[in-house]
Amino acid sequence: MALPKGKKTDDFAPVGRFQWPVGRYRIDSLFEFDPLKQPPIAEKSGSVLVGDETTELRLYSPLEDCPGLFTDFAEVHSAEDVKRFAARYGLLGKGVRNYVKSTVRGPKPYVSGERVSEWLGEAAEMARILDLKQRIDEGNLKDVIHWKADSVSYSIDFLGHHHFELIAHATLRYATFFHLWKHGELKGPAEMLLAKTINTHLRESIAPQLTFDDSRQFKEYTWPLNLLGAMWFQMCRAFTGEQRVRRCPECDGWMTYKRSTKTMHEKCAARVRQRRYWELHDAKKKTRKQ
Repeated sequence: MALPKGKKTDDFAPVGRFQWPVGRYRIDSLFEFDPLKQPPIAEKSGSVLVGDETTELRLYSPLEDCPGLFTDFAEVHSAEDVKRFAARYGLLGKGVRNYVKSTVRGPKPYVSGERVSEWLGEAAEMARILDLKQRIDEGNLKDVIHWKADSVSYSIDFLGHHHFELIAHATLRYATFFHLWKHGELKGPAEMLLAKTINTHLRESIAPQLTFDDSRQFKEYTWPLNLLGAMWFQMCRAFTGEQRVRRCPECDGWMTYKRSTKTMHEKCAARVRQRRYWELHDAKKKTRKQ
């Protein structure tokens, strides 16, 4: 498909930006419903994020409009956080299933939604990988990377859950890498684990595409399949240097930046300036009284 004259391609979509819908959402306690089974059954109750079908959807471009969206998602820790994030950015687009309000058998209206527990699991995974990247940058890996005679593994208690993963083994798993690393090396195994984890998520929700550019030459581009994929793609780009990520010294939340002079979130910088203004104001007032 050729582009209209004068329209430029970008890294994400040659016929326009990757766009994602946002509507109005609520959290209900619902039952998962499988209409294909005979008779249809409803089971596995839980908290589900569902959309209001009467609300008009708006579109936005996550990759361009919100380049640090993945850092916001990593701060999602509760059902209220899920609802707040969805209200601003929409559903994740993964794990959408059908749900009903009761288990009574027979024909029934059902709604599509996403489990809150799956949202929290995805957010925790993203937060854990950001934590690992910070540990790599700071050289703080001795508590999470563990060597044995024939293997190296990753283990951490994070956000109330224990996570363990075998990174490499002398004969069974990534043996070439295992023998390349010096026994006891921490950074190499950690970087491999980080890359492998991100690649796994990219394979699930990012697809290469082929199209024509303005000169009718073939062009390959990368297209997220859903919002979750777009956020993993953002993280990949952050770790390859296209944009950097670190914690804000004021609020301790994650932030992305391109210029080296940006040291904290804009809202945090404004709060610091205001605090310093009033500290100076109070100091001058106290001096005048003396």
